[in-house]
Amino acid sequence: MVTASPSQPKWIAVYYRDTDDHLESTSSRERFIGKGLPDPAPAREFIESCPKPVRAAIRARIAAVRDYPPPRFPTSTPMWSLMHKPKTKKDVDMSGIFEVRDKHDKLLYRVFCVLDSQGPSNGLSAPALVMLSGTVKRKGEEVPQAIYREVRRQANRYFSLSPRPTVVEPI
Repeated sequence: MVTASPSQPKWIAVYYRDTDDHLESTSSRERFIGKGLPDPAPAREFIESCPKPVRAAIRARIAAVRDYPPPRFPTSTPMWSLMHKPKTKKDVDMSGIFEVRDKHDKLLYRVFCVLDSQGPSNGLSAPALVMLSGTVKRKGEEVPQAIYREVRRQANRYFSLSPRPTVVEPI
């Protein structure tokens, strides 16, 4: 396993929290979901809904990026990719958002993330890889712009708040 060098700060992986409820632990997650409400962490809900091999691959990739964050981890691989500005004005600007990628059969799984090097200045214990939400699509299909709009909204909300809206849970 590759780890951060002593001169580089250790990063953490956290889930973006899309609610104002302050949930910091699995037990509070269970109480929240036990009330019939959706998981306040869209990425966690997505990852948990994936087949077991996909969950394992996504978690391993998140841990690898967390332990060896960009620019040291390449950002244009089949596992981790930096998204780009739109090709047309009608498309959502996804610049600054990353995808953790996994492919099983003809399905492509994506977890959208941002990197927050300023996490310690905004209530986090360390710089953070923040998992926003996810989607699955068939090979050759486009992700709908509505999903990209939601991911952009999540990223904008995340960076606009201090302390950062997160759920800290080990990966």
